[in-house]
Amino acid sequence: MARSARSNAPTRRPPRGGYGWFLLLLAIGGVLALVALAPDSLRQSLGIANDIGLSDGDLPLSSTDSDVDIEERSAALGHQDISVDVTVDRTDAAQTAVTEPTDPEPERETAARVDDRDREVIEAAIEQARTYLESYRWDEARERAGAILDRDMSPQLATMARRIVHNAGKLQELFQRLDLRGELRRNHNTHPLLVRFDIVGGDTMEAYPLLDMRGSEVPDTDNPVAWIESRLNNQGAVALQSVQGGSTEYQRDQIRDLRPADLDRIKDEARQALTDQIRRVREQPEMQRDPLTWYEIARFAYQNRIDNHVVRMLERAIDLDPLLVDTIKEDNANSLFLDMVRFREQGNNAGVNAAMVSLRNQYRETAVFAQAQAYYNQELEQLRTARAAQRQRQQEALAQRQQARIEVARQVRDDAAVARIERDEPVVEAAPEPPPASGGSGDAHELMNRAMEIYSRANHLPPSVERDQLYGQAIPLFTQARDLFLAAGDEENAVRANMLRFGSIKNRRAISR
Repeated sequence: MARSARSNAPTRRPPRGGYGWFLLLLAIGGVLALVALAPDSLRQSLGIANDIGLSDGDLPLSSTDSDVDIEERSAALGHQDISVDVTVDRTDAAQTAVTEPTDPEPERETAARVDDRDREVIEAAIEQARTYLESYRWDEARERAGAILDRDMSPQLATMARRIVHNAGKLQELFQRLDLRGELRRNHNTHPLLVRFDIVGGDTMEAYPLLDMRGSEVPDTDNPVAWIESRLNNQGAVALQSVQGGSTEYQRDQIRDLRPADLDRIKDEARQALTDQIRRVREQPEMQRDPLTWYEIARFAYQNRIDNHVVRMLERAIDLDPLLVDTIKEDNANSLFLDMVRFREQGNNAGVNAAMVSLRNQYRETAVFAQAQAYYNQELEQLRTARAAQRQRQQEALAQRQQARIEVARQVRDDAAVARIERDEPVVEAAPEPPPASGGSGDAHELMNRAMEIYSRANHLPPSVERDQLYGQAIPLFTQARDLFLAAGDEENAVRANMLRFGSIKNRRAISR
């Protein structure tokens, strides 16, 4: 036990012949020592406060709390058990008592803990933003990711946050512009209120209930069969939306054997078709570079309510083509042009006229419209001019898409993506070359026949890698036939070869069940 300061001081000699002062000093010193070394209970009984300080386990440890609110995901770190930290710190201090104030190790450990906590909060915010994004909650995704952009984080996390902000805006626009029949709209046959029933004296139907015939609102119920039966009993009729697309009001005596539809089977079939298509795409690098391949997968998933795949597939599509909506519209216009060519071959003038009306009403601004109109009017000179203009617009569009991809990558500060895109030159189809001296429309017809034979075989196969490869074999044959027809001045067959070439590309992306 350390000696007191008094024990080191010189002792005053007591007066000669008396020990009273000496005994008094000894008594006072004993009392003081007893008080100093007494346990807490004795000190308290004597009314002496414990002013030594906090116990070892109660030393305060300052911490920084994050103000980022992570909804639907617990990001709370809880209170640390600081007793271990304090013990370590005190042990270190005891070993290096002199250098404790200048030892930086405790500061580095505390900074590391703060950095870890900040990173966890940022990662949680990004995860929440992605959850919003994949739930089609565009504004919330944009706000959540945008709220952390001013925080200190790694370049990788910052790029992820910026890309969510960008993609939320692009996908919101995509859904707004493609809220069209056949595009980003739900299928009737996967509606959660779908039922099956037999029409008296007729067929078996699949439909779901509507509140009335005036609109498309559905009832708020988890039991569509019970709701329909109640409506029939109370009102004598019910409005039902058929999976074929029409709505009908059915009377009570028209419906029998009402039961739930087998939604699990329907969804399972759709999931399997989607899985098979993704697997096929992964096996064919050429298809992976086509943004419309990923859009077709996303569209199929959205239509069939397989929502966990939709946004990721759309993100791949807009990454390859930031101008995706324009590309989709050009593709749809080409599909109508192909229908027009087929209807004309079949002598179906009503089909030809219907396709032209749809082109005029919905796709007048596309590059293909002028060519389709010239074909419809049988104006060969205008057809040649329109074809040349379309080719020019296609080449300009490719350059614009490439530049748009680079600008997006720079906007989200993804330097690796910028370098990758700059290396990825856009594929521009070469202009038709003059045919060889021995070439002519005869050779073009031979190529067309070969291409049609392969194309027909592919059309009769289910979705498979074999089917896709056959379409891939037909494409260059149709291209060569088209160029030979053009060189020979055979505009009618050149259009036919070109549209069947497009049909091969289109069918290769198709997902069917």
